[in-house]
Amino acid sequence: MKETNIFKIPAIAEIVKPTNDIILYQEQVIAIAREVALFTEEEADSLRKAMGKKKPEEMKKNREKFIDGAIENKYKRTEAEAIFQVIEKYSEYSFNRSHSCAYGFITYYTAYLKAHYPEHFIAATINSKLFGDATKKEQTIQKMLKECKRLNIKVIPPDVNLSNTECSVEEKKVYLGLNIIKGLGEGFSRKIQAERNKEGQFTSVQEFCERLWKDKIEKNKVELLAKAGAFSSITGSKKGIVEALPTIEKLIKKEKKNNKLEGQLALFDIPKQEIDVEATEDFTSLEQLKLNREILGFYLDGHPLDGVQTKPGYLTTIEEIDQLLEEKPFEGPKDKRKLGIHLYIHHTKVITTKTGKEMAFAEAEDKDGEVMELTFFSTTWQRIKKETAEKGLSLEENCWLVAGELEEGKKLIVNELVLLTLKE
Repeated sequence: MKETNIFKIPAIAEIVKPTNDIILYQEQVIAIAREVALFTEEEADSLRKAMGKKKPEEMKKNREKFIDGAIENKYKRTEAEAIFQVIEKYSEYSFNRSHSCAYGFITYYTAYLKAHYPEHFIAATINSKLFGDATKKEQTIQKMLKECKRLNIKVIPPDVNLSNTECSVEEKKVYLGLNIIKGLGEGFSRKIQAERNKEGQFTSVQEFCERLWKDKIEKNKVELLAKAGAFSSITGSKKGIVEALPTIEKLIKKEKKNNKLEGQLALFDIPKQEIDVEATEDFTSLEQLKLNREILGFYLDGHPLDGVQTKPGYLTTIEEIDQLLEEKPFEGPKDKRKLGIHLYIHHTKVITTKTGKEMAFAEAEDKDGEVMELTFFSTTWQRIKKETAEKGLSLEENCWLVAGELEEGKKLIVNELVLLTLKE
């Protein structure tokens, strides 16, 4: 009996009628097991659980029990086998009805919000991932920033005078929150926002420090803010702030000591000394990008790949791999695709195999910030390691044309690396 014919069986037709002859809910699997194979409610639920967990031994027992029950209920063996085969297939994706409805509502509402209020949707999505897994947080922010670029939504980096603790929206612009800065902490972010709301915007880095700390300045916090560009509304020199911090701290200590001497400042009208943070040459573009990655977990001021010459005929984004796989999906474990792609490698891990040879794994990303894993088998790793060492190159923090074989899961087995040169 053909698979499609089972939906013409009266008992099954009645069960799947509300969902247009598709087994959509787990409750329908339970109902079919009870109607066709005379399962009790408990036995039908056990079948559902076994199908969900995909345990071969349990499935074998349930299959035999189902077929025996269906035969006892006057169904032919071929019918019983066909029915079980179909419900087994459908159970791979079916949810229980309440979950399906909830997911449907959430999908509809979020799609509506994104279509009509994209800035608020993006800000809320970023805020929802701020706590918990750091990698997921960074990946979510990367995706949302990419979406902002696609939708021409302006993104304002974290700033002590413009940003709230969390991501916010104003005049159709997305303002990234202070709490996306690694190591700053939510408590301190809220302290900055509260002080600004109470006493107004900060006019200098020195004044910021005076208002936030009564005694010793937490220089590491100020340095994080500076490197993240969070003083951009005050000064453009990130490096200048970092280098001026020890002097700022000494000056503030001296002024606070003088203030303890009653009436001294009023009597002599001593002018307040301001530190110049603009005098120093700022970080280079590449240094600023590295700081983005270090302090924020993603690139905000561009990407290292933006500044290199691309090789014609090779892929530039991981999204292009997705498109290729949509056109021609993998046909099995032995199916490997040869390709070359422009990537920035920012982390490698070397291991020793059971045979005592070195091989390596690397984490690389494309210009959109999407990450993929690279695998260097022993022979390739030894060759590439030697070649890069001879040229005085580091595998990490460099842009490469990576050629190799793509496996399922978007993992690339590397065969060749070509260093990409800077644009003229």
